[in-house]
Amino acid sequence: MGLKLIVFDLDGTLIDSVEDIAASLNYAIATVGLKALSSSAVVSLVGEGVGKLAERVLGSGLLHKKESVLKTFFTHYEAHMLDKTRAYDTVVETLTALSSYNMVVVSNKTEAMSKLVIERLNLSKHFKYVFGHDSFAKCKPSPMPILKAMELCGTSQTETIVVGDSSFDIEAGKRAGTKTVACAYGYRSIETLTAADYIIKERLIELLPIVKTLS
Repeated sequence: MGLKLIVFDLDGTLIDSVEDIAASLNYAIATVGLKALSSSAVVSLVGEGVGKLAERVLGSGLLHKKESVLKTFFTHYEAHMLDKTRAYDTVVETLTALSSYNMVVVSNKTEAMSKLVIERLNLSKHFKYVFGHDSFAKCKPSPMPILKAMELCGTSQTETIVVGDSSFDIEAGKRAGTKTVACAYGYRSIETLTAADYIIKERLIELLPIVKTLS
């Protein structure tokens, strides 16, 4: 059977959002007296959702402030999520070209925030489902969200690919039994993505010949 389902990560794969995430995080951690982090420092910490990000930044000494920091983060981020965030070059063209396939977003953002940013960037029409780290009992790198997407779309492992910019995406896809495509233009170095079956180096549109090969 040919390819039927493409599961995409969001941040670092479809959208470049790190500047806005960093701005909201810095706004939130300033309320507990922490100094601002650079965008590159935030990039090195993201991947498992903002809850884990907050834990890493706060450390054990300020962990009791996690909930208040997260509340401040989400309030600020909702108001500023598109200050600098944009879809990467060729994303719209690529998604349009793939319109005959089922496409699903599996992010480690919250489901609500994932849906909101996708809606505000006018990308919602391309996706059958949008899931976040809180959509299921486990999030990436667990295979659970990938397996759930396959179940809902009625596809098998050989009919599904996972596309993302981090080792969490690749691991989730591998554990779900699918082919994986790494986006080296995202937030991780290409050296961390070597486990992927395919690597896209510069733009998402490089996915099209891979999809054609698998279809």
